[in-house]
Amino acid sequence: MPRNRHRASIPALLLVLVLALALVSGAQAAEPAIPAAHWQANVILEPETHELVGRGEVLLGALPAANQPWRFLLHRELRVRSITMDGKPLTVTEIDGWNPRHFWRHPPYADLGGYEVAREFEVSPPMGGWGTSPPRLAIRWSGTIADSLHAPEKSYDRSFEVTTGRIVPEGAYLSGETFWLPWGGAGLFTFQLSVTTPVDWSAISAGDGEGRDVEGRRATMHWVSRDPVEHAPIVAGPYEIERREHKGVSIETWCYADTPAEVSQPYLDAAVEAIDRFSERYGPYPHSKFALVENYWQTGWGLAGFTLLGDRVIRLPFIIHTSFPHEILHNWWGNGVYVDASTGNWCEGLTTFGADYAAKVAEGGTGARDYRRNSLVGYKDFATQGGRDFALSRFRERDSAATQAVGYGKTLFVFTMLRDKLGPATFDASLKRFYRENVFRRAGWKELRKAFEDESRQDLSRFFTQWVERPGAPTLAIGDTAVDHAGSKWHVRGSVVVTDGDWALDVPVVVRAGEQRQEVVVATTGPRTPFTIDLDVAPTSVSVDPEFRIFRTLYDGEVAPTLSGVLGARATRIVIGSDTAGDLRDALLTLGREWAEAEGVELVEESAHEPLPSFDGGTWFFGPGDAARVWIATLPPAASTAPTRVLAGRLGGPSGPPAAALWTDDASAVASIGRKVPHYSKYSWLEFEGDQNVGKGVWDSGDSPLSVRLKGPRS
Repeated sequence: MPRNRHRASIPALLLVLVLALALVSGAQAAEPAIPAAHWQANVILEPETHELVGRGEVLLGALPAANQPWRFLLHRELRVRSITMDGKPLTVTEIDGWNPRHFWRHPPYADLGGYEVAREFEVSPPMGGWGTSPPRLAIRWSGTIADSLHAPEKSYDRSFEVTTGRIVPEGAYLSGETFWLPWGGAGLFTFQLSVTTPVDWSAISAGDGEGRDVEGRRATMHWVSRDPVEHAPIVAGPYEIERREHKGVSIETWCYADTPAEVSQPYLDAAVEAIDRFSERYGPYPHSKFALVENYWQTGWGLAGFTLLGDRVIRLPFIIHTSFPHEILHNWWGNGVYVDASTGNWCEGLTTFGADYAAKVAEGGTGARDYRRNSLVGYKDFATQGGRDFALSRFRERDSAATQAVGYGKTLFVFTMLRDKLGPATFDASLKRFYRENVFRRAGWKELRKAFEDESRQDLSRFFTQWVERPGAPTLAIGDTAVDHAGSKWHVRGSVVVTDGDWALDVPVVVRAGEQRQEVVVATTGPRTPFTIDLDVAPTSVSVDPEFRIFRTLYDGEVAPTLSGVLGARATRIVIGSDTAGDLRDALLTLGREWAEAEGVELVEESAHEPLPSFDGGTWFFGPGDAARVWIATLPPAASTAPTRVLAGRLGGPSGPPAAALWTDDASAVASIGRKVPHYSKYSWLEFEGDQNVGKGVWDSGDSPLSVRLKGPRS
């Protein structure tokens, strides 16, 4: 997860106001504001009153233009108390709102949704100008920060609660999007930071810990970042800290007093193992510490040198093997090599490739194949409809199932295909080069391509252009199959057909002869590329990409229906069953109304014995009714006796629109199950007892149109 969690969309009204302000003030031709090069800051946090009191010195990264003010953004509830230069006060003007053109020559308007929490300040130059070198300014500021915890904007695909920042009795969370520290523009800076809190609290930030002082009822922790960072986060609370030194890195847990050692201690062991593994693969761990920090509200975020995980999250038994290594790897990708967001966010997909997917590869069996298939299912169901697909160069962060399918899933495939193309040794050496050359710098797809080209000595321009700069995916087919037998050899002939654009692909083609298997890679040269495969025994089948190694659009026949089909439909109706009554009806109606807040989702109530009108979107059946009973009878038989089942399929046959049913008699569990269902999108069926999942699975899929059963040689 990225350290700075700016939302990827800007509300329409805000965008209009921003554009209008930019046009009105464009005639001023002001230079973009200058970011900080170094901060020395002291901050006092008052949890009971939500107050922050800050003072410090900022060294600017460059000399402002003659007679131009220095501009910065600060949280709208914070006020500047004074700014001085060489001990002399400077004039500060507070602006209601802010002008993006003061911070970018070409503002990224689509990415400014998180900036509504900030306001702009202008600092006039002193009498006689700024001087001849970048100025150092002393600043004092204070105010309150207490944003609420609230659900993400999309109600149909809810995730953890979010906030722009808060200082409350339970704990404090301040990030880059809080704008708690004056922000002069997108630049990297070093810092010295002292954070004063109640004495029973401790505070963590990026960089190196430089000790803790106690004076009366207050404690102050000191942090220094000698390597440049994008933001200076602060997380504080009543923590008990455990440390273990490992190869020059302090491995730590910051947990609450009621968190037992049997929960926290395994994270120390897991962190040691993951840091050693990733260091060997990519290069030395870039920070002096790694800490698991417990949070009183549910999060799963990676920051420079630590991860912030919710108190319920860390108690889930699978997290230590899944999300935890993912957040550790972000210290290489995203919090080690920073993302040049202007060219697209590559780090989420690369981290998924190196942590989540790599774990499936290490397990052996079909886990890695299933992971690739599920990623393609997610793309097909969530991204290919309703104009939701986009080029990787436009991906900033996940804010929906569609952005996850592209930004995580497609990027995962880019690295999978690149590894297949170059071989494991060259691929690994390329990533080590990329890390070595770009650690603590911003880098984008251009730098990734350069590292892979330098290491492989190949021109990869077409590869990166088609996968990063273009949206979409190819569709594959197999054509012209035939078998010849000459002497002791069998010859399988055919062609790989590529549609939906001009794609240069390295497509695996597999021929089977009983239990034997032979694979060749066909480099496509156009819409139809012929191949010949020679064998010593009679072949029985030939398949194109049976292991799902190419990023492509799947056929319905390749995979079974899953919940992602209806969750990702461009339009969805929720049908409240005609036989649903009492508390169960009330609970299902409440959940349906909540989901119907999302765009493209409508709620309807079934009339007894009247057929539902046709609908080419996705259909949810909530509770028993005539239509639900008829549809469920078409699904594979289930022997389940669980009180709640969630079932996925299609209406009217294998090519019909997607559908799903929430079939339950437990009204008390409906709300909780409704929150959980989107997280099980890759499954065809779920079973619940209460709100606890007790079973899940995928229906058997049909025959793939990319696999052909071979007959004997032609005469």
